[in-house]
Amino acid sequence: MVTAFGRPIFQLKAWLTPFRLLLVMVAAYTFHASYMTILKHYAFRSTAWDLGIFMQALWTTSHGYGILYYTPELHVNPSGCFLGQHFSPILFLLVPIYAVFPAAETLLILQALVLAAAAVPLYFAARLHLGSEKAALMVSSCYLLYLPIHELNWFDFHFEAFIPLTLLSGWYFAERKRWIPALASFLLALSCCEFMPVLVGAFGLYYTFKALRLRLLKRGGLDDRRLLFGLTLILLGFAWFTLALNVIYSLNPGIEVAGNWRNWSGNPEEVVVKVLTNPCLLYTSPSPRDRG
Repeated sequence: MVTAFGRPIFQLKAWLTPFRLLLVMVAAYTFHASYMTILKHYAFRSTAWDLGIFMQALWTTSHGYGILYYTPELHVNPSGCFLGQHFSPILFLLVPIYAVFPAAETLLILQALVLAAAAVPLYFAARLHLGSEKAALMVSSCYLLYLPIHELNWFDFHFEAFIPLTLLSGWYFAERKRWIPALASFLLALSCCEFMPVLVGAFGLYYTFKALRLRLLKRGGLDDRRLLFGLTLILLGFAWFTLALNVIYSLNPGIEVAGNWRNWSGNPEEVVVKVLTNPCLLYTSPSPRDRG
């Protein structure tokens, strides 16, 4: 069968490779999620927590009225700087974009785009390990259909939207032994939030043990670069965790450590000791006496 232009219809199948199909899916997700969240905003279903917070913080920064300054939480963050509540310097990357397009729609579209874009490094990593483009497409499709991702996308705007893209990019580049882009990706992941050193440090442990395991199994010499990369991520995680807490407490000395973080203390050395001696603290909440 041929079209009116004399070209076979089946050429479309040859053009639509798994990767191109993935790009179509990413574009479709971005358009659909952006459209739905913008409609939700137009229906007065968005809130100051958290879309309004980020709109104000980015606007004040781009107009010289303070660094990520916002007002909805002055009762718990008197400095008004968002870094006193969450250490998320990745927000500074959004300032130039928001300065040009200062609107809620900008943040909603960006959030949908970065969440969808995470499927691309996941596709390449899956293709690398599975050796199949079709299998990689299935894995990426599962990510795009994953309901918690849709839930994050649906509720206003959050800095956590950048975590999948940065972590998956770091993982893919590290698997390809492209250490500089991998380190840059993991640095961006760290800049998402103060708890990211836990996840980045876990990657560091993985690559450290992987390098040592290959040596123990005598599958060649010690992979010095992989070992160095793993140790760098671990040390970087501890340093970033210390920096994040110091910045938060310097801007907001009276902040209460939420959830289980109080169990681990603010000292990196004590965190290591407690992880080894009582890991169950991770799953328990502090007692009322500890909170007081």
